[in-house]
Amino acid sequence: MRARRGAGVLFLLAVAGSAGCLMVNRHPNLGVPDRGARAELASGTIVFVDAKGVHVCRGDGTGARLLVSNSDLGRGGAAFMPALDASRRRLLFLSVEDLDVRESTGRDLSLNVLTLESPAAPGARIASWQKARLEKIAPPGPNGRQEIFAVAGAAWSRDGRRIALGLNRPAAEGGDAVMLFDDSAHPILRAGLGGRDLARVSALSWTKDDASIVLGLEGEEDTPGVVARLDLPAAPGAKPGVVDLAPGRYPMLSPDGTRVAAVDEKGGQTSLVLLDTEGREMSRFERPAGRALSRPFWAPDGRYLYYYSLASTGPLGLVEITILRCLDTRTKQVYDLVRLG
Repeated sequence: MRARRGAGVLFLLAVAGSAGCLMVNRHPNLGVPDRGARAELASGTIVFVDAKGVHVCRGDGTGARLLVSNSDLGRGGAAFMPALDASRRRLLFLSVEDLDVRESTGRDLSLNVLTLESPAAPGARIASWQKARLEKIAPPGPNGRQEIFAVAGAAWSRDGRRIALGLNRPAAEGGDAVMLFDDSAHPILRAGLGGRDLARVSALSWTKDDASIVLGLEGEEDTPGVVARLDLPAAPGAKPGVVDLAPGRYPMLSPDGTRVAAVDEKGGQTSLVLLDTEGREMSRFERPAGRALSRPFWAPDGRYLYYYSLASTGPLGLVEITILRCLDTRTKQVYDLVRLG
């Protein structure tokens, strides 16, 4: 069984970009009006992708700068799943050429690693760019096209020495797995999931000791997803282990490694939930702004939680766009930062 297509639709909206506004016949009220929150967020850096390419901006969503244009990736190019390492000097993202949004396929599926001249900020410049094609671990079909969702998620290790990619693969090719790369995008280890399925679009995050990876697995019919931990082999020849923690999707560990943020659906309502590392619920934010919440990630201080969600626009409210939002976990205030499109 595969994860529901809704997660993939939201993901492709972010990749392809979409035009619109936050409310029907109104423009989104972007920004952080609270001065204290604005100052705290602005000290950080976030990266995002839209129809133009990969952008870097301040943590409050201001000062956005196009770092990599989709035209740099080839004809019909698109970037997705960007992530900064802890030093903010290196950036990874996945890319394809000849993107087909309807079929969610492309050509030349690749892992890109950028080294920046200085820590990421709106004025950062690229010092080097390494690109590793993934056709060996995500083989193209007979027509030469690759399924974008062959990669379910990507993440830097805490020490910045390794990259983890979650792979959606047919059982005939070994089933779903996590592939580890070194920081130059060379493959070094494949960790199987014991027959378990990754969510089609998931999230990966490393534990503080870099010995395990928290990820999102596919759930059963009555469970939209499962937050799980993959314990990496401690020695050559040892087998990885998978431990279920709690229901939820898109899990992401906090910077201090003590909390897991996840999207949870209970009773028909979507919430952001914070779990401890054993899967016990610590707090829940019921129905935050937006619909179809996905891919939360943390600000460096662990107070603010970014996430993507859908909003409606157009005269009849029939057009959906993707908004990058930020939740203050102390005050429960939500700020709309970036409209993707």
